[in-house]
Parts: sequence; structure tokens; C-alpha cells
Amino acid sequence: MRLTRCGSRCEEMERIQYKISGGLSPEAIERIAADAFALLESVGVRIDNDDVLAELSRRQGVSVREGRAFYGPELVERFIEWVQKDNAEYMLNIPGRDAPLVRGPFLCTRVWEQQAGRARMAKVEDLARASRLMDSFDAEGVPAVHPQDVDSRLRQVVTAKVAYENSRAMGGFMLAGSVDEAEILCRMGQAAGRCGVHVCLQIPHSPLRLDGPSLGIILDMARARRTPAGVAVGGGAMPLAGAAAPLLPPGFLAQGLAEALAAYGTGKLLNEKVRGYCSVFPGTFDMRSSGMAMASPEAVLLWLAVRQLHEHFFGQAVGGDFACMGKVYDAQAAAEKTAAVVTAVLSGATTFVNLGMTPMDEVFHFEGAIIDMEILDYAWRLRRGIGWEETPTVDIVREAERDGTFLMHTTTMRFREELWSPSLFTREGLSSWMAAGSPALLERAAAAASDRIEANDYHPEPDVARELERLLEEADKRLV
Repeated sequence: MRLTRCGSRCEEMERIQYKISGGLSPEAIERIAADAFALLESVGVRIDNDDVLAELSRRQGVSVREGRAFYGPELVERFIEWVQKDNAEYMLNIPGRDAPLVRGPFLCTRVWEQQAGRARMAKVEDLARASRLMDSFDAEGVPAVHPQDVDSRLRQVVTAKVAYENSRAMGGFMLAGSVDEAEILCRMGQAAGRCGVHVCLQIPHSPLRLDGPSLGIILDMARARRTPAGVAVGGGAMPLAGAAAPLLPPGFLAQGLAEALAAYGTGKLLNEKVRGYCSVFPGTFDMRSSGMAMASPEAVLLWLAVRQLHEHFFGQAVGGDFACMGKVYDAQAAAEKTAAVVTAVLSGATTFVNLGMTPMDEVFHFEGAIIDMEILDYAWRLRRGIGWEETPTVDIVREAERDGTFLMHTTTMRFREELWSPSLFTREGLSSWMAAGSPALLERAAAAASDRIEANDYHPEPDVARELERLLEEADKRLV
């Protein structure tokens, strides 16, 4: 399944298009910015690493006291300038791209078995199949599956290797717990011909805390002059409204912006050779279950606000998310995913993450990836808008009335390509569907996923495969 495309006439015709409008006023954005700057200057961020704090205290514009780092306004302005020039955040739209780009979820530890109707721990063979399926959609980015049948000390390296062996662009954005592990992962990504990011160290934690051990790793890299090409550090701030961040939107957005800027800038201050990534991932909290509520109505609205802030401060557009809190691909998952994706598309998103995932970085569904692509195709059709042609209505109706149908009218023939033709969803009547054996959508999606995996015959070049194997052997000696 690929997203449908129109022919040349369809692309050239005039269109009536609709987009989401409204949002934060200029005054509201100024208030959010002022509050974010005030948080960084007067509240600061907690860093549980005395060595990192001591190093930061030597940087102009940073003050350190009582386990916290505080950033002056001029330094925060520099952080914003740095983000504008280089942001390795994988959720960003790619400028100039007129087709959607999809990326998988972040290392799901489980996969869904459709026939058994259960989630189980992921294996290496699941990662290989998932990588081939994602590759069939021209997807890129972090591996969708994190196999649990591997020695935990080698899990990151094995995951990267299998993703590289089974796809043209999957892999990268791996985690690392040491300089040695980061070096091997970066060399593996380079051997596979990937441009990176190869290693990603996510450091912000709400409220206003940065991960000390990860910052310690990049500081060690700088001091040892062993910073491999392809390491990124930052965030990815994930404030949780009403739980780990203010429930009121102005405070929520200000804290998220402050955390994202601190995460990006602190890493760059400690080690200028690492790349940075910066964004806010808005989360809402369910007071009954005491957990995150992805794709809630409030989360969808906050995503709109975050996109607006990102465009204002950084000149970059944040993509969309196949988010949901459904545990399986059911009515809840469909409703939440469709709401999130349609809203994202109509607000300008062209990159979409978490393909095939429920609920949050937990379970990868092979058939779910097929369904998600159908949802995206639906939303992308909305984005194109309505084809418009000023042909006299009286003439069209008179001619069609004479024939008794509009099916063969010349305007119908010209505009037929305007009608969306789903690959998975069906539109036949009930009797026809029952006559065909009442095929279930999930079963057809699972079959489509298997077909795509089997049809994908990608293999790395022999010299690449040998180098990946050699690096795994090196990892076994250095990390185990």
C-alpha cells in the first residue's frame, strides 16, 4: 500500500482547501516565552551529577546552586538560535517535501499476535519482519521493535544491526549507556551508510530535571576527545498536564518550552561536537488511571499549540503522531488515531511517527501499521482539498438527464481520479460483504502486512553485512 497520488490534471486544477485556523494570540505567545525564560533563570533545572554541574558553572550565562543550573536570558536566546540552525528532532517536517514521511514507534518491547489475540515479548525475528514492513512504506528512523531475547548488554547493538540488515532507512536514534557503546553504534550506522542520528540521549524529565548520567556520558566524550559522529542529546520534553506540569495551558507550554531548551542547550554547552534535538511532546494525564492519555481531545489541542510555538520560535514544523491509548486495534484506537492524524495533517504536518503502535511505545502491531497507513491516506486526501472547475452546471445536468446518469459524463470522467480509493477499507453493501464470507478488516490487514514483508527482498551489500557482523563481535568483547 502506498499513499494514492493524482495524475497531472488533478494536481494542476484549482482547489478549495481547508486548514485548521485560530490558536494562540501574539500576546499569549509572548507570555509563554517570558514565563519559559523566567523558569530557566529563577527556578532552573535539577541535574543529579555534581561533575556536570561543576563543568556548567564554568560556562558564561550559567549559575549553579543547590543541585540546579540556572540560565540567563542572553544564553537562552543563544539556545534558540542554535535550535533554529540545527535541530535533529526526528518528528520535524522535512522542508520542501510534498509527500508524507512515516516513522515507527520507539523500540516497542512487545508485538501483537493477531491469531492468538495477545501481546508477547518481542524477538529478533519480529524486529527483522517489522523492519521489512516499515521499509515497504519507505519509512525511516528508530527501529519499531526492541527484541527481548538478546543479552541486555548487546540489545542496542543487535537491534541496530538487524534494522540495518532488513531496511534501507530504519535504524538510528539508539540508546547508549557508555562511550564504548555509543562508538560502536555510530560506527555501525556509518557502515550501513546511514547519515544519523545514530545515538540519541533523551535527557529532560518533568518537572524541570535533566538526566545526570546521560549528560555525564557526553561530558566524558568531550574530555576524552572521543565524541563519535552521530550522537545527539536533548529532548523531547514530555510535560504531563496536571501531574508533572501545570494543568493550565500557559504554564504547561512555558514549562515544556523551558525543558526543551534546557535539554538542547545544556548538552551543547558540555560538548559542542554532539548534535542537539529540541521539541515538546505534550502529554495529558488521566486522573482515574493515573497514567498518560495520548490523543485525548486536550492532547490534540495542545499539539496544535506546540506546532504554533515551534513555528514561531524555531521556524520549523512539528509532524504528527499515530497516538492512541487503545490496547488493541479496536474502535477506540481507530477514533483516537484518526482524530490525531487528521488534525495534524490539517495543521501542516507531513512527518508522522509511531506507525503501528499501541498504546505508548509498548506494542507493535503488524496489521496496525497497515491500518495506520490507510488512516494517513484518508487524511492526506482531505489535505488536497476539493477540485474546482467552472463548467456551466445547467449544461452538465441537461446532458446527464438526457442519458439518465452522470457516470459517463465528460466531467465525471475528468474528475473520477478525485475520488479516494481505499486500499483496505471497504464500501460494498452488507449483502455483498456477507456473500464474500464477512471478511474481518484486521484479518485482511494482517494478510496485507505478511504480503508486503514477503515481497520485500532488501539485503545489504556483502561488504556492509560483513562489517556489521564484525562490529557485533567487537561489541561482544567490549560490552559483555
